[in-house]
Amino acid sequence: VDQERLASMLAPYVNQHGALVMEAPDPDVLLFKQGLDLRLLQFEEDCKRIAVTERQLQQKIDEATTDYEQAVHGIAMNSDSRIFKRLREQQRQIQLQQQEIDQTRYEKELLQEETRRLREMTHRNA
Repeated sequence: VDQERLASMLAPYVNQHGALVMEAPDPDVLLFKQGLDLRLLQFEEDCKRIAVTERQLQQKIDEATTDYEQAVHGIAMNSDSRIFKRLREQQRQIQLQQQEIDQTRYEKELLQEETRRLREMTHRNA
């Protein structure tokens, strides 16, 4: 969407050979670039929050793993059905947390790629 908007804003300044021809920067284009810069800052802040979330999830996974290992040891001593239920619950929680981490990483990579493309467009057109 941003790429299309930027292209439409720059269209009047592109000659027949595809080169950008602009005597002075258009205020709308500058404003749009400032918006992109702001989004980039927000993206970087989001990346930091994602990293914090990843660390927290990893800590929870580690705790769940420790709990799991302790529970396995307990099973060897006593095969209580409540312990089995708790283990299955923890395994499910670990799988869900790993899926969250994988999804977060995927979204982060997509946002990084979009940011890279937008930066390239901005730098080429600035």
